[in-house]
Amino acid sequence: MINKLIAVDKPFKTPIHGILAALHLLENFGGQKLNYMKPFFTEIEKKAKIATQPKLKKVLIDFYKKTYQWIGQAIMPFVEKLKKVHIKELTAHFDSYKQVDMIPKRGSSEVS
Repeated sequence: MINKLIAVDKPFKTPIHGILAALHLLENFGGQKLNYMKPFFTEIEKKAKIATQPKLKKVLIDFYKKTYQWIGQAIMPFVEKLKKVHIKELTAHFDSYKQVDMIPKRGSSEVS
């Protein structure tokens, strides 16, 4: 369902809400329960390559930054597929980020 929201082209606010919903799931249930966000990356990568609206671009970059906080270096194969400008910005952020253990708001981080 969330992937369908992200895939919508118009209005541009719909994919923003889909991306925010994916992040909300990540914060509540953790990266392991969401298969390290892999189900969402296909649509998000497509959006990142064609996004022209500043708000959508910001939400996309924030998605990668926040996902990195949860899954760390496991995100790098997905970052490498982005535009060079985005890769540079994200790599700088990743280098300056001090990794801490993230704890989901709901449930445990263990896969059941």
